[in-house]
This record gives sequence, C-alpha cells and structure tokens, in this order.
Amino acid sequence: MEIIRSQHCLKMAGSANAYLVLQVVCWHHFLLVSEDLDDTSYDATRESWIALANQPGARGKKLTYALIAELTGLDKETVRRNVRALADRGWVTADRKLGVIFSPAAELNDRLVNELNPVETKLVMQFAQTLERYGYLPPAGD
Repeated sequence: MEIIRSQHCLKMAGSANAYLVLQVVCWHHFLLVSEDLDDTSYDATRESWIALANQPGARGKKLTYALIAELTGLDKETVRRNVRALADRGWVTADRKLGVIFSPAAELNDRLVNELNPVETKLVMQFAQTLERYGYLPPAGD
C-alpha cells in the first residue's frame, strides 16, 4: 500500500526529499483544516482543505524550515532548497513572517484532491479488508 502511494507522491513532488517536505507541509495544512471542523465528514473536510489552500497564511500557525527538518530528518539547508523547488513548481509559498505554507496552484490541488486522494482511499480500504479477512479487525458493522 505505502509503496504504491509513495510512487504517486514522488511523481507529484519531483524527488524523494521534496516528497518528504511536501508531506510535512500537507500534514500541517490538514491539522490547520481539522482543528476548527464541526462537521468531520469527508466532504466537509475536503471543502475546508480547498478553502484554506486558497487563503495562504489564514490560520497563522507557522511551519518553519527547522521544524520540517526535525520532522523529516533532512538538514535545514536541504529543506530550504526543496521548499524553493516546491515553490517553483507551485505547491507552496515561503515567507519569513508566515513560514512555509501549502498554497498550491489550482491544478496541483485538484490533482492532489481528485487523483491522489482517491488512490489513497482505495489503498486504505484494501488494507482494512485484508486485515478483516485475516481476523485482525472485527467485521464491518460489528
């Protein structure tokens, strides 16, 4: 499951290091989205994801190069170079005051939401079904 997901992510990010950095930036974005959600349904979360991506810096919780370096194990200079590369590709913006912000071009966010997320969802469901089949999860509905 993770290998297939990683292959898709590597294509989107451009390199393994950029993928690690983008993954941290996306998780930061997701945490910002989820902290104020009353409706945690898939559709509401998806709408909030898209809305926040159109308002870079709206939540004011700064993601720094140092924090990305700590979370990925990459050195800070490698993080900085990869953030710059992701910014050049239209995934993020970096600002001294606001930090690293997930602010994808509309086409990239559309690919992430409408191409990668369905692949991830399908893979997670297959994994859960495998766990259920071998008795590691209770049957659905129990």
